[in-house]
Amino acid sequence: MSDEKILDLLNIGIIILDNEYTITFSNEWVFDHLSESKIDIVGRNFNEIFNDSSNSSLEENLRDAVTFGFSSVLSSRLNSKMLKFTRFKGSKDQIPVKLLISPFKKNDDDPQGAIIQVVDNSQVIDRENFLVEQGEILDIERERTSNASRLASLGEMAGGIAHEINNPLAIIKGSVSILKKEFGKVEFNKEKIEKHIKKLDLTTERIAKIIIGIRNISRSPSSDEVELTTMGDILKDVLNIFSEKLKIHAINFKIDFEQAGLKLEIRLLKLLFYQVFINLINNSYDEIAENSDPWMQVEVFDDGDNLKILFTDSGNGIPKEVAKDIFVPFFTTKDVGKGTGLGLSTIFKIIEAHKGEISIDHDCLNTRFVIIIPKNLN
Repeated sequence: MSDEKILDLLNIGIIILDNEYTITFSNEWVFDHLSESKIDIVGRNFNEIFNDSSNSSLEENLRDAVTFGFSSVLSSRLNSKMLKFTRFKGSKDQIPVKLLISPFKKNDDDPQGAIIQVVDNSQVIDRENFLVEQGEILDIERERTSNASRLASLGEMAGGIAHEINNPLAIIKGSVSILKKEFGKVEFNKEKIEKHIKKLDLTTERIAKIIIGIRNISRSPSSDEVELTTMGDILKDVLNIFSEKLKIHAINFKIDFEQAGLKLEIRLLKLLFYQVFINLINNSYDEIAENSDPWMQVEVFDDGDNLKILFTDSGNGIPKEVAKDIFVPFFTTKDVGKGTGLGLSTIFKIIEAHKGEISIDHDCLNTRFVIIIPKNLN
């Protein structure tokens, strides 16, 4: 069987051009899938058959192959008018194709032309379109980014968590030592013993709260875990594992848990929303920890059908030229090794999943993020 007959059996199109873009060979697949009626294209100029005025990507890549010997891959997803092929004979529906363009050389000479492989990409594209329609690609990407950011945040909190637990343990150890000495006496001080027993009780309760906070925040979130909760409950869990870190740097966290907005019960993706405050606090901490008199503040207001959250810190605001990219994944203004560039982009995706909005208040003298979310996530 001749080489040409073998090429006719392939389930891809093969087009060979010389260095003047004249078609010197085309296999049966190309004939069968041309949008026009079956015509003999061998000997005709490629541009005459396929070219389109908007087809700059194809022109450039063909020129690179014929002139400079560069190979390339083009997808119809990047250029909707790549080539005019149809799915079936007589059909007007064009198929998406992927083009593999390679220079055609004889030995080590300069390119003599180009070989174009035309691959029917419709099944791949159809599957991708299906996934997009179902929201699966978005969900997977959102979960992947969220998990990466969540793990990075937990890593950043590790030092603070150690302090959070070590300090209460030191208190427990000190109280136990005092109690041992007291019980060794013939006559022990009842009031002193009661005082330290109470201190032990409060300290173990504090450790329990820290552990609960860590457990809640580190659970793997699910996109459908909508829960009835309050912003106050979420913030209490978050602050249980942040309070020592903030205390070390004398950062005053201003919050009034009696504020009506913090007590309002709403339906939301609770496990995802932990990440909103974790990332806001981490982001703020990196910016203000070394400042004099640093502080953060959270205020929550009932805004009709929505909940309005203001997260403000003692920073000097975010310049508008930076703000326009601040929610883009991997964008960061921090030094190398200090930030992942995922924190604020993850917040944006979580707020988006709640059908809400997040913005920067440029009218505020300090740095303020404004979050608006519906009270009930359907």
